[in-house]
Amino acid sequence: MKKNIFIILTVSILSLFLFGCNNELENELGLLDRRITALEEKCSQMNTNITALQTILNALEEYDFITSVTTVYENGVAVGYTISFTHSASITIYNGKNQETPIVGAKMDTDGIYYWTIKYNSEEETWILNNYGQKVPAAATKPTLKIENGYWKITYDNGDIWITLGKATGDPGLSFISEVIDSTEYIVFKFLDNTTVSIPTWSTYEALRTKISRTNTNLSSFQTAVNAVDKNLFITNIIPIIEGSDTIGHRFILSDTTDFVIYNGSAGNAPVIGAKKDFTGSHYYWTIKYDGEEETWLLSDGEKVRVDATDGVAPTLSIKKYTDNLYYWAIAYGSLPESWLKSMTGEMVLASAITKQVFSNITINSDNIILTLAEDNETTITIPLYKSIQVNVATSINMGSSNYMEVNYSITGTTPENEVLAIAKDGFIVKVLKNSYSSGRICISSPPTFIAGHTSSILFLVSDGKGNTTTITINISFQ
Repeated sequence: MKKNIFIILTVSILSLFLFGCNNELENELGLLDRRITALEEKCSQMNTNITALQTILNALEEYDFITSVTTVYENGVAVGYTISFTHSASITIYNGKNQETPIVGAKMDTDGIYYWTIKYNSEEETWILNNYGQKVPAAATKPTLKIENGYWKITYDNGDIWITLGKATGDPGLSFISEVIDSTEYIVFKFLDNTTVSIPTWSTYEALRTKISRTNTNLSSFQTAVNAVDKNLFITNIIPIIEGSDTIGHRFILSDTTDFVIYNGSAGNAPVIGAKKDFTGSHYYWTIKYDGEEETWLLSDGEKVRVDATDGVAPTLSIKKYTDNLYYWAIAYGSLPESWLKSMTGEMVLASAITKQVFSNITINSDNIILTLAEDNETTITIPLYKSIQVNVATSINMGSSNYMEVNYSITGTTPENEVLAIAKDGFIVKVLKNSYSSGRICISSPPTFIAGHTSSILFLVSDGKGNTTTITINISFQ
């Protein structure tokens, strides 16, 4: 009996021991399985990030711009960003962190081209090399990661050859990007090594293009305004340019039917293109003024550049992308190649959507428009406004034969430079006597042949001295 009890106890203890070991083994296997599953899931996210990086770098090479940045949340925690582009498909980037796993990234070499890099464990990042020992351009192809039999593996040739990196241990590093910074005009991608890549937003680029177009329009309009003054032209009509509920500029129609547009100025710290006369006082030349500095002449091949439309050349502003992938102001004169617009210290000027315009002020009064240039209150262009000529004179008179009569007139809407002329027919003699530039008498003598039943007329012409003429007909009946 005692022997049987001993056997039963022994079997029970052994069963409990084996059962406990079984549970522990199952727990370890389950933990390993969950860890591998989590790593494989993160591996998928890492490959997503690699694809995202290639899209970002391609956007740098092309004129592709960011339209929106949306934060990705998991369980209320920000884990990444979704980036939308004007041309490329949207991408998702997961937040980066340094861990004991491979991190694939990209870096610009001395030739200005981005190449793939890899960093594993605590080692320094190295270039990813193809089967011929050459660096792999990020725009050409992309590496892909996977976990197989508990090891990290990578391919650089779309899966033809997989290279083992190391055991899939620890938490995955996920990303080459540590932070995405929205600086309003540019989206800045900060890599784990603290280098950055900046891509302008579409709204920034559109604002820059609009600003360039309006600035170049104002530069051309200044030439037209100078030409209008030289030709004694005047403005016949002013049409406001409305955008939304704001007046952003004006279109001016000249007496020779040409027109020009001037957009309103705006505050900013970019260099301002303007113009002024040189010491001879005979011609306008283009100038440039930097914030806080005195204006200086804009030079082309060391010479001042004339403004007027016949002999001068208007500078044209543009934006160009530099090797740092940021956009800077450039300037060109006529057929000459464009060059960087540089500050007083010789540095390129970062293109901003906020710049100052050619005209710092436009004054429109009852007689003139006055254009003030480049924040220089001493340099102005004044173009007179058209005013309709008003003539007060009798348009119907009675006379007999061989009679003499004086008809008074007055004029408004002209200047002292106006001219008056009377033209008669049918043997009538007419002469104009001025009291002043705005009043006088029309002296009329009728011929002896002017008899009952006859009529005639006199044309009274008034010119304002600016090319505008009004004609009044004075009808004469026999009395």
